[in-house]
Amino acid sequence: MKKFTLACLSIALILYGLAWGSSFYLYTSFAQNISNDAGEKPIVTSFPLSPRLTFSGTYSLKNGTKISSPAIILTGFLLPAQTISINANKGLTYTARNWGTSVPLDTLFLDFKIPLNIPKTNLKTDWQYWQQQGGHIAINSLTATSGEFSFTGTNGTLTLSPALDWQGEITTHLTGTNTFIMSLAERNIIHPKTALMAQNFMSFLARKDETTGADYILTSVQVRANKIFIGPFPIEDLPKPNLK
Repeated sequence: MKKFTLACLSIALILYGLAWGSSFYLYTSFAQNISNDAGEKPIVTSFPLSPRLTFSGTYSLKNGTKISSPAIILTGFLLPAQTISINANKGLTYTARNWGTSVPLDTLFLDFKIPLNIPKTNLKTDWQYWQQQGGHIAINSLTATSGEFSFTGTNGTLTLSPALDWQGEITTHLTGTNTFIMSLAERNIIHPKTALMAQNFMSFLARKDETTGADYILTSVQVRANKIFIGPFPIEDLPKPNLK
């Protein structure tokens, strides 16, 4: 019995080592193609715990977006059916190309699951088959906070359209929007008149929580044709899937 237990333990350790090594290779390959504005590369750490890829500094994306943070951490095994989390609990500043302004966040958390049947190649035919079979990425949760502002969403999906563009949706619950908008105006991130218009629009959408009496907005974040929308408003572009 003892030998059997040791054999099982050895096999489990070997499988764990292989999973960690595979994830380390994938994280490292991904990190080699990304550098912040200071030229530093993300680092992979945390063995023997779950692999962790840490970004720090300011990153400029090809579409003109900039993301700055002391630490954005990706954690999890990059394998089918495994959960990946993206955590920026030390804060970040997000500057979208469309906005021309920077939006500071205190925290950001995203949790999603890699599909079991995700294609292992970059061939368009494989992804077409995956899309036709209803393949999707499950978004377990999405949370962002800035002062009194809170943005939460659960049970979302991300998939491909028949044209092989990103599409998806997650229902979101927003609180503290008026305070957040005014804080942006006070820091000259948006014009006071724009803030007032935004507040009026948000007040029109607001509902009242019967338990707490607090105002909230129920809306959705959608991805359509490689663009991210909050409600009807486009906020960011996504790169089109790079398929062969």
